Amino acid sequence: MKDVDSTILEFSLLIQIIIQTLIIPFALSATIEVVHSIKQRKENNATKPGLIVSAIGFISLVIFLL
Repeated sequence: MKDVDSTILEFSLLIQIIIQTLIIPFALSATIEVVHSIKQRKENNATKPGLIVSAIGFISLVIFLL
């Protein structure tokens, strides 16, 4: 029973590492996009697709930090 528990723990840690590896670059680039979109919005040139992508990335960053 102890081997099964440790195997499940190792597997869940591996999945967590893989997910974090996939989320971190997207979240960082989206955070940069958020800053860029805010600057563009001040100039009234903001694009909706850019805001949508940045919002998704920002939400994934918040989920990652939780």
